[in-house]
Amino acid sequence: MASRNMDLSKPPKVLPRVIMEVTHAVERTEMIYNAGQLRIFDRLSEAGRPVNASELGKAAEVSPECYGHMERLCCTLTHLGLLEKIVDETGMKFQNTEEAELYMTTKSPYSLLKLTDAARHNFDIAEFMKGSGVGDTTRTWFSDVEENNKAFKEVFFRFNRYYQKQDAYSKTCLHLLKAFDLSEFKTVVDLGGGVGSVCRALQRFYPGMNVINLDMPCVVDYAKKQEVDQQLDKLNYVAADVFSDEPLPKADLYIVGHFIHMFNDDVTASILKRIRQFIRPGGAILILEKVMEDEMEGPELCLLYSMRMALSSGRGKERTRHEYHQILTDNGFDVPQFFIDNGYGCYDAILAKKL
Repeated sequence: MASRNMDLSKPPKVLPRVIMEVTHAVERTEMIYNAGQLRIFDRLSEAGRPVNASELGKAAEVSPECYGHMERLCCTLTHLGLLEKIVDETGMKFQNTEEAELYMTTKSPYSLLKLTDAARHNFDIAEFMKGSGVGDTTRTWFSDVEENNKAFKEVFFRFNRYYQKQDAYSKTCLHLLKAFDLSEFKTVVDLGGGVGSVCRALQRFYPGMNVINLDMPCVVDYAKKQEVDQQLDKLNYVAADVFSDEPLPKADLYIVGHFIHMFNDDVTASILKRIRQFIRPGGAILILEKVMEDEMEGPELCLLYSMRMALSSGRGKERTRHEYHQILTDNGFDVPQFFIDNGYGCYDAILAKKL
């Protein structure tokens, strides 16, 4: 039986394998559906040789700036077992597996492509790539507080659903707050803390730590309401916008979870520089994001996220160890430490000291 006395500093003995498999099943189907819409399997079959993503994109009349997204999609299909990836000095090339050739090509008498037409596609990758390559404008509310507040009032259910989902994600990472010893940091800000699960876990793991939940004004209002309705432990809140010029709270540690993967490198660099200004000397940043393996080999959750982020207005992506090392050290942080969670959590932990 679940209990508030459970040790949240360690991952549960029973992992949510079935739940995570079911939760992400629709996204796997969407990848196959969109590959069919772009005729990836047919084009590889017709080529009769390994083909790179740019050539595939050109044949599919994809916007040139989306060739990188085509590569992400092909890597995801490789992880799903439908494509084979060949890496040489020229880069990545792809070809159909025997299964894809038999069941996912239009001309095959055994073609099952029509099965995927029934998929409920939350985001249409094929349509996006063939268009201008501009992200879904409905997602721009992440970086515009005024529009965000307006949308929050007009479409409350969407925000309610989003922040409940983010809270569910965060509950898979609470044990990562013990991956590194954070006891030296006396004041901690959880940037984009939502309804506060990470903050409450920090208070539990590190008694006496001053924890601040920082989020947009409408989210803070929502979190405070949830706090009362669910009789949760009270938190310290600061309503602020990381994209504005207003000052943020000074802290020894900033935690940034499930956030910077939504943005390209330029925007991510500006976010890191801005956060760094408010980290005290000797302080650090703790990033909670899934880390991509080299050559986009996995993990599967990273590949699925990366395609989703490609369609966001921030043109984001999941990053490898090397990419995190590069972007952190380029923006005033020391060489990062990594803790890779090989379970079914939605995050890994990356800690980097401020220089």
